[in-house]
Amino acid sequence: MGPAPRSRGLSLLVAAVGAVGATALGAPANAVAAPSSEEQLRSTLAAQIAKGPSAAGAYVVDLSDGRVVFDDRSDRLRLSASVTKLYTTSTALIELGSDTRLTTHVLGVGRRSGATWSGDLYLRGAGDFTFGTAAFARKAYGSDASVERLAAELRRSGLRHVTGRVLGDASLYRDNGGTEFPLVLCADPLFGRGCPYGVAGAFERPIPNGPRTPIGFNRGLRDATSAAPQRRPATFAASGLTRALRDAGIRVDGSAGTARTPARARTLASTRSPAFARLAALINKPSDNYAADATLRLVGARVAGDGSRAGGARVVSRTIADTFGLAPAIRSGSGETLTDRTSPRQLVGLLRGMRERPEGRAFARSLSRAGRDGTLRRFAGTVAEGRCQLKDGTRVDAKQANSTLNMTGYCTSVSGKRFAFAVMLNGMRMEFVPPDRIESPAYALQDRIVTALAGYTG
Repeated sequence: MGPAPRSRGLSLLVAAVGAVGATALGAPANAVAAPSSEEQLRSTLAAQIAKGPSAAGAYVVDLSDGRVVFDDRSDRLRLSASVTKLYTTSTALIELGSDTRLTTHVLGVGRRSGATWSGDLYLRGAGDFTFGTAAFARKAYGSDASVERLAAELRRSGLRHVTGRVLGDASLYRDNGGTEFPLVLCADPLFGRGCPYGVAGAFERPIPNGPRTPIGFNRGLRDATSAAPQRRPATFAASGLTRALRDAGIRVDGSAGTARTPARARTLASTRSPAFARLAALINKPSDNYAADATLRLVGARVAGDGSRAGGARVVSRTIADTFGLAPAIRSGSGETLTDRTSPRQLVGLLRGMRERPEGRAFARSLSRAGRDGTLRRFAGTVAEGRCQLKDGTRVDAKQANSTLNMTGYCTSVSGKRFAFAVMLNGMRMEFVPPDRIESPAYALQDRIVTALAGYTG
């Protein structure tokens, strides 16, 4: 562990960077010789795990017949960090469906007379974290869910004048707000050349975010040039819709504000998120805490009527237990707490179980393709590139010896053997290197395990 940061702000930043899966300095360590038999593969894996701490553990299964290829302390629960997102996204895929889209509505209370709406409009959030201005939604997520689309639909309906106010409704979640993520890795704007964000950046890093609400307008940020957070996000989103309406030639007399949508309101316009198969990838590939924790609240609201962290955690725990017979400790959607816990055996159980479900293809495609996209582009040029679909989870804490580096996923070897595996390296020395890098010998061990599986010739 490196020297402790000198301020609480930096301490929180270190924890946030670790939780979203910051990558190691440099390229992967030199690969081990390609194992040509299962005995050699086990020996290679054992040699790497033996270099780890006493809290290390691993589990590898041959998916062709379910045989356990390697097992080292696989039952012990350890700090999950961002592999927790796999439980969140698998639950959402199961409970909501891969093809489900989240619909953000504009509703009205009042009456229509010709081109005039006499009354107020309500922008009601549905948990779509991709919603925002057209430019932000497109660059950040490749999403079409925007205030401009809502305004265009209202204009097409003939509306030209709103006598009342535009009000943001963020009531779907009981605990709006959440942890802000202020780390900016490139010059303004956030989506400029060379930035690791969004579509152009192959989702290599999570985008900074402000407070969380079910409206999700521009990730709670004031604009796309910094990490400055919105201070009243529901009102800010309503202001964004008001500007879009005026830009579309619709006059709005009242000011923006916040209110719960009355039951008598009727829908006037709507815009939809990408399908949830795509949303799962937007969470897992960049390891996006903001989107994962929003989705936890979404499943809590949609399944149990409780859009809170606790409500969502209960739904995830119950779904994973009922569907797969697994009992990880789920306390957040992203793995940001020290009480989110799982084991290598549980992770492989999830991977195997999802592979057999209708949502399995969407789940596998939500993972980072080694060397190609997401947080694991460091495998470019190795035998693992394009052969492994992975999720990592890293946590570096400035005050406690609770650092962890986890990796799980699927690998297809050069001989066509398909593995599901999980490696958890709790307690390894790690050092935070500003602005967003982590140095640790754990990466060399982890990378050799992945390349051994991908390079297996037996």
